[in-house]
Amino acid sequence: MLRDQIEFKEGTNIPPDILQQLFRKEEWNDFLDLDEIQIHLDKALYLVSAWNEQELVGYARLEGDGRISVEISDVLVKSEYQGMGIGTELVKRLVMRIEEMNPYFIQVEPISDREVHLYAKFGFCEIRNYKRMELITKKLTSKVAEARGKKDTPDIEQSGTADAEEGVDTNVY
Repeated sequence: MLRDQIEFKEGTNIPPDILQQLFRKEEWNDFLDLDEIQIHLDKALYLVSAWNEQELVGYARLEGDGRISVEISDVLVKSEYQGMGIGTELVKRLVMRIEEMNPYFIQVEPISDREVHLYAKFGFCEIRNYKRMELITKKLTSKVAEARGKKDTPDIEQSGTADAEEGVDTNVY
C-alpha cells in the first residue's frame, strides 16, 4: 500500500458504524455504541480522516472551545497502515486548523514514546512535573469490559494519593 493512495477528508461525514469498526479493531474507545459515537462526532471541534478507497484507515479529532483551549484528543491509524506517515499527516492537518483558531492553550496527552516523538515534530513539549488526574467511573469500566467480552472490569490504572483524614476517596465511581 502506497501512502499516496490515501485520501484525507475533513469534516464529520464519517459513518458511525465505520468509525466503530476502526475503534474496535484497534481497541480505542471500543466500548462506545453507535449513538455515543455519533455524539463523539457531533461534539468534535474538527475532524480529519484517512481513507484507502472505502476503508477508514485513520482518524483524528480536536476538542475544546476553539478560542481559549484546544485539545488533540484522538489520533488513530489502523495497525497495518502505521509507519506510512498517515498519523503525521493527520496531526499536520490538525495543527494547521489549530493555527487558524489561534487559541491560548493547545494540549495533547500522548500515551507512548512514539506519540511524544510525533508531537515534538510539531513543536509540542513535555511539561515537567505535570500531574494529570481522572475520575474513572463504573460506567466506563463496565462498558469496556462488556465491549471486550469480559465479565469483570478491566485493569484501569488508578494511582491516587488519598488522604483518609480528609475523606478523599480514589475508588471507581
